[in-house]
Amino acid sequence: MTDRIRIICSITFSSEELLRQFTYDILQYDTWMPNSSESPTSYWERLSNLQQHYFKIICPQLEDTANSYIDNFGSKSIIFDDLEFYENEINIIFETASVPPFKFFKKMSQHVLELDSEASLLVTWEHENFEFIGAAAYNKNGDDFDEYIPTEEQLKLLTYEDPADDHSLSFYDIMSDEMNNLVDCVLYNVSFSLKQPANE
Repeated sequence: MTDRIRIICSITFSSEELLRQFTYDILQYDTWMPNSSESPTSYWERLSNLQQHYFKIICPQLEDTANSYIDNFGSKSIIFDDLEFYENEINIIFETASVPPFKFFKKMSQHVLELDSEASLLVTWEHENFEFIGAAAYNKNGDDFDEYIPTEEQLKLLTYEDPADDHSLSFYDIMSDEMNNLVDCVLYNVSFSLKQPANE
């Protein structure tokens, strides 16, 4: 995949039980991701099967073509890399091409919120060449996203010939700070409902 964007989608459920329901009843994790000793297929093949299973749940009309992915998910390709589990949270780590798949984020958030109205999604992404980084948040109050484009001066920190002139760590520190700012902003913007209460 060229012009890649690496994405981490953190889904937080209101309880461990609802995470288990999502993991085992919906994703069918036990079916698609048995222990390697119990399966003749590779981890990536098993993860791809789980991915395709879930995609058919949230988008039954999806076809395995670039045009269908663009129409339904907003990007021509999505490839799951890994799943991480915590107490009541699952991280879905994946790569996509060219642009963040906002339609996919929306479909996934709608599906998760149908299961758990108190759930929330936090999505962060970075372009492989740091052309941009971004964050989005989804919950019952709505959704929001923001992006940051590094300046030319910041990008120059990644360019050096002499190792003594390597300032890449400074660049990554700056990007980390900017990502934290993006996350704080989108989380704040979905921390309350903008809907006006109905007149009684």
